[in-house]
Amino acid sequence: MLIKEEETVKKRISKKFATGITLVVLGVIFFVLQFAEGYSEALMFFLFGTGFLIAYFYKKKYGFLIPGCLLLGLGLGTVFGRSGNLESIGLGIGFVVIYVIAYLYEKKSHWWPLIPGVILIFTGIGKESDLFSKSWPLILVFIGIFIIIREFKVSKKSKSDEQIESDKKS
Repeated sequence: MLIKEEETVKKRISKKFATGITLVVLGVIFFVLQFAEGYSEALMFFLFGTGFLIAYFYKKKYGFLIPGCLLLGLGLGTVFGRSGNLESIGLGIGFVVIYVIAYLYEKKSHWWPLIPGVILIFTGIGKESDLFSKSWPLILVFIGIFIIIREFKVSKKSKSDEQIESDKKS
């Protein structure tokens, strides 16, 4: 009986969370569109993206998160600039947000969205800046550092697991 009550409470909380996210996203969309007249295609990106995000939070299916974040990123890029540079930055932000939302909501995430996200963001920035055209190899450095830090955390965790196992055997 207690388990069923806990499940009901969790479902109620997740529905409230999805409702809250929906209201936040819609509020931001309508706020931004007040300042960006003539962007009906952006509105479509935002609405469909929001629909996919609602489905993600409601169904807890990772497959809904990807198109939701990408469509919202495209909408963001469309609102803030007509040039392809800002659209690629918005799309890159969408990829990065896939990683962030999955990590925050599921307490785990796949690292693959960071690769196209970072590349798109820096490419869009690079088109706007001469400095970036010469410093793009730094992206490789940052990705390498990220991989090294992540591997260090994993190996440190596995060493502590080995120590716990050896303590149990003693």
